[in-house]
Amino acid sequence: MSFSVVRHPLSRVVSVYKNKIYGKTDRFQQTKKAHFREPKMKMLEKYGQTDWLSVAKLVTDDIKENCTPQGCIQEIPRVHDKGEFKGINTHIMPFIQNCDYCNMPYKYLIFLETYDRDLHCMGKIENIDFMGTQENVSGKQMEFENNNKVCTKSPKELIDELPKGVYKNLVKVLDADLKMFGYKIEDYRSL
Repeated sequence: MSFSVVRHPLSRVVSVYKNKIYGKTDRFQQTKKAHFREPKMKMLEKYGQTDWLSVAKLVTDDIKENCTPQGCIQEIPRVHDKGEFKGINTHIMPFIQNCDYCNMPYKYLIFLETYDRDLHCMGKIENIDFMGTQENVSGKQMEFENNNKVCTKSPKELIDELPKGVYKNLVKVLDADLKMFGYKIEDYRSL
């Protein structure tokens, strides 16, 4: 049995901001191991800050620079160099560019938005009793220890904050993923 878990492409972008950028204080800022260091440096260089708008612009720019509209045509430049991957960050790489969905015959797709229901149904069909989900407490502990801020805005609130042009560009570069999994932009905001 093979399965994969997917989530709304716009939700993935919000997740990058909320979980990798917003309020993160790097104890190892001067080292190559700093948390999400390369994308942060790119944002500072290109846009002057690491706010939500900069994340949306970086995602759009990185996808435009490194991916083709057809997805699997072009090899993405990912040169491993001392723990860093050059090119597009895997957290924002479109699913279609990964090509696993083109090549791997997954029997099931589980949508993060309906994860518990989907997992339950897959378990029933396959006669497997899944234990269910468990909360990842290590992430919460790390936030507490590092005094990191937590973004309390919902994905919809953050998406609504984007200027129309930035939102339109973001939707355009995520279009293949939206179509591939049947997601709608109206789940967050219309054009």
